[in-house]
Amino acid sequence: MYKKPTVRVMIGLSLILLSYVICWPAIGVLGAISLHMKEPLILTVGGPLMYGVSHLVFLIGVYFAGRDYALACLKRVKKFLKERK
Repeated sequence: MYKKPTVRVMIGLSLILLSYVICWPAIGVLGAISLHMKEPLILTVGGPLMYGVSHLVFLIGVYFAGRDYALACLKRVKKFLKERK
């Protein structure tokens, strides 16, 4: 029987999805800023830092959502990406 997800699970799933959305656009913005200011160190340091923050947000989301919901979410993302090929 289907149970409605709790607020904690919904927050966790939202954080998981947010982690996918924030990383690469933020690195792109850092790259543009780095080019504009002619400071490659901004991207060199900021890129991996944003990637790490994205992973941290993902892990916090998995913790809140719980293993079962996190695996279900990842399976759906995998299926979606396979269909897009």
